[in-house]
Amino acid sequence: MPDQTYPTGDKDRDNERFLAAIAYIGIFFVIPLFLARKKSPFLQFHVRQGIVLFVIEALFSAVPFIGWFALAVPAIASLYGMLQALAGRQWELPVLGRYAKKINL
Repeated sequence: MPDQTYPTGDKDRDNERFLAAIAYIGIFFVIPLFLARKKSPFLQFHVRQGIVLFVIEALFSAVPFIGWFALAVPAIASLYGMLQALAGRQWELPVLGRYAKKINL
């Protein structure tokens, strides 16, 4: 699936882009999660991916030493997801994106 761009320009869409970026910051995905049911598919897309990344980060952090170093991968993916959300794009996570699609909000 090619990346999709979410149009920008009005205040509501800018707020959705900001909330979508927040979805990638650890447990803070719950903030846009409660708003995603009433908002756009764009916001729901990023919330789903934020949930998947949060679960992966939680699993890696539970493994001493090796898991802590492995946290760099989902942290980089979260940062990139945030940037894509702020830019108004729907960038699907490689490998993990298919699991995010299965989450029902």
